[in-house]
Amino acid sequence: MSPRGRLALLAAIALGLAACGASPRGASAPNSSPARVSSDSLLQSIEAKVRAHDYSAQNDARGLGDGAFPLLARLATDRDPDARSLALLCLESAGGSRGGRVLGAALNDSSADVRMVASQALGRRPFPDALPYLLSAVRTSADPAIRRNCALAAGMIPGASASKLRESSRAEKDPDVQMALVQARARLGDGEARREFQAGLTSAQGQVRVLWLERCRYVGEPWVLSPLAPWLDDTHPAVRIGADGLPGPQYLRVCDVVINLAAELGKPRWSFKTGPAKNYSEEERKEARRVLGSIR
Repeated sequence: MSPRGRLALLAAIALGLAACGASPRGASAPNSSPARVSSDSLLQSIEAKVRAHDYSAQNDARGLGDGAFPLLARLATDRDPDARSLALLCLESAGGSRGGRVLGAALNDSSADVRMVASQALGRRPFPDALPYLLSAVRTSADPAIRRNCALAAGMIPGASASKLRESSRAEKDPDVQMALVQARARLGDGEARREFQAGLTSAQGQVRVLWLERCRYVGEPWVLSPLAPWLDDTHPAVRIGADGLPGPQYLRVCDVVINLAAELGKPRWSFKTGPAKNYSEEERKEARRVLGSIR
């Protein structure tokens, strides 16, 4: 057979193999797609970084969802507590729907640091399936900071039971945890807790008002705004936003934070523009006072 004939025969054999789904020798396997290889490489990189305590693993895991869950769930049981902590943070970054039970189980980890990381991560991303673990930790954790974090996280989960948190409130002795339980119950619609929260707003004076404004942001309901109307006269510094020598305000005052919070929660129709770095005029504060007084 001539050289040209041999080339034609080889080409025909190759086409036949392709039609049958087979691959000529040396060709890539059909399931070795670039996307699959890239995903596997990323997960391998995340595992190596977690074991090396490289916190850039969090950025690598961001948005991967449940695709990263098997790896991170395994790393969350590693013998190294620092690796377990970082795996939990990666679960938070990855998102998805399956991380709650792993983070919840970590609230009972043998390492106090891991337990704290789990409670903080659940406060930032309260997975619904972590709720039973959160409620248990509120009742049983020896660390008041963890009880506080778990109470606030539980209050952010739709459908959580305010009555179960009320039971914990009756037994709780730490004042910071008690306040967190009031916030969580108020956010969940508990009438008793809302009245207690509003009473605290009414009596708050001085620098403690800054803390109460953060509590209002957590509760996130327009009913917190009406008691804040008198605070629009409070021009004490609340939040530093500027730097010496640069143009613009150095601080947001208490009254400024109140107006920004009202714009966020109540969405009123102001005649003036709001902004995160603005000191509001006396006339703007008068208008805001009239609006806040009408919000229920």
